[in-house]
Amino acid sequence: TGDARTAAYAAAVAYAVFFVVLELGAFAGVVALRPADADGGSLDDLRGAARRQPWRAAAFGLALVGLAGLPPGLAGLFAKVTVVRSLLDGGAGWLAVVVAVNAVLGLAYYLRVTAALWAVPTAATPTAPVPATAVPGGMVGVVLATATAVALVIGVAPQLVLDLAAR
Repeated sequence: TGDARTAAYAAAVAYAVFFVVLELGAFAGVVALRPADADGGSLDDLRGAARRQPWRAAAFGLALVGLAGLPPGLAGLFAKVTVVRSLLDGGAGWLAVVVAVNAVLGLAYYLRVTAALWAVPTAATPTAPVPATAVPGGMVGVVLATATAVALVIGVAPQLVLDLAAR
């Protein structure tokens, strides 16, 4: 229908705007955290970056979390929900499934990079001394898994309440 098409166009534009802003933030984070003598470095170069440059790593992590659609960067989540809802309203359920699968794959990637920022550096990674209060590497995964579960509940709960109220 015309309304579904209009909503789909608005959703696509909103998603593109949010995505571009968050991607620019993530790109700036990579540039700010890269080794001085490298083009961009590797994932191992980012390992432990939060211990060396906490503010830059926090900004980069926030951009990645926003791209994944997790709080506090909910722009990515709202953009994804808007696009999926428009696809479902327009009768393109198969495409909504493709979007959902890609969102889960993206979440895994973004969380892997974010976890590397706070992971204990390896011997090959140049670092400042690790403080005695450093969190063990396995604990980072547990914290990120818990944060992801909480974020999913927080992200989905408002939509469920709105759907129930609309009935």
